[in-house]
Amino acid sequence: MVDSNACLLLSIVQKLPFRLERSLDWDHIYAQDLAKEMKWHGVDGKQRYQYHPDRKYVWCAGNLWGLDSTINRSFQKIYPSEKLQRLTTLPDPSSGLPSRWPIEGFLSKEENEQLINSETDIRSVNNVVRGMETFRLFAGQRALRIWRTITSMFPDIEGYSNRTTL
Repeated sequence: MVDSNACLLLSIVQKLPFRLERSLDWDHIYAQDLAKEMKWHGVDGKQRYQYHPDRKYVWCAGNLWGLDSTINRSFQKIYPSEKLQRLTTLPDPSSGLPSRWPIEGFLSKEENEQLINSETDIRSVNNVVRGMETFRLFAGQRALRIWRTITSMFPDIEGYSNRTTL
């Protein structure tokens, strides 16, 4: 339900206005260009080098957020730790200069830590399996938190979702 309605649900939890003030992109927090590093040699470590099955979470709602288009395009192909750091250094929105928008990224402290830990492990060839487990937890738990926030705001929506998975 969250993945198939990511833009709508993220718009709500990120508190986006109905009429957008600026151009917005749906940014992959862990950049999709970096998904090429999510490789392993299978469960037994003896298979051909291949993409880890949890790589699919790069494209799920738990790894997306709305971000100003100009900023997003200047941040492409950078790791989450660097992206989050750069976001903290942007000018105040009242300055008229390119600034973080929207302010609300709907990323908790725990999710931020999971994201950074997964990046560290994925970038270390010996820890890809642990990194992918942490990344899956990050994306899955954030998607679930998005869903729980939406259902707390609109309780009747749960009746429409009984036939579908998150």
